[in-house]
Amino acid sequence: MNLKPYEDIRQYYEELRRTFNLTRRTFNLTADRPYTNTWNFKQTPARKGRHPCEKPEELISHIIETSIMKMMLLLICFVVLALCLNVVRK
Repeated sequence: MNLKPYEDIRQYYEELRRTFNLTRRTFNLTADRPYTNTWNFKQTPARKGRHPCEKPEELISHIIETSIMKMMLLLICFVVLALCLNVVRK
């Protein structure tokens, strides 16, 4: 039987743990952002040219702040790019 030294096994474990922590889903929950099944956000105000599915900035902010680790790359695949960029800059 070929056994590896403890330090080699420990180093391998730490590498796996770091990778796992970087790739696992994040929930940055706080008292201001609790885990709930229902989110209540005001609709965007009615105006000429408003898209019927337009999302309020507070909702986009909530989603980004809750589900992304700091310094993580954010891929925005939406037409509302300007709104998302505003939220990320804050």
